[in-house]
Amino acid sequence: MKLLGERVYKFSIYLLLFLVSVMVLSVCIQVINRNSLQFSLFWLDEIARFSLVWATFIGASIALKDKELIALDLISNRLSSKAKNVFDLIIEIIVFLFILVLFYYSIKLMFDPSVLDQRS
Repeated sequence: MKLLGERVYKFSIYLLLFLVSVMVLSVCIQVINRNSLQFSLFWLDEIARFSLVWATFIGASIALKDKELIALDLISNRLSSKAKNVFDLIIEIIVFLFILVLFYYSIKLMFDPSVLDQRS
């Protein structure tokens, strides 16, 4: 299980690098098209937007695994080792509950009739 977790972690790092590269490239192409060629490709904006959203979530999961979130770091550095373990467990439970709430409302929103008609 640990090997699978490490592979998923490495894959998410490569995916994050790819998404950021795609986002930067699509924005640069769009800027060049708008300023030099006087036209824009609408789908480049969509690619940049979706790349930003996915990169944000994947980057947040990487930062959480590496314990690089600033709010957690400031508090946990001032705790003893036993209190730090309890604090980390509480944070993981809160994050898990938050993900469950997000999952519930995203499923609810996905099947909303006003959203079902949208394309993007």
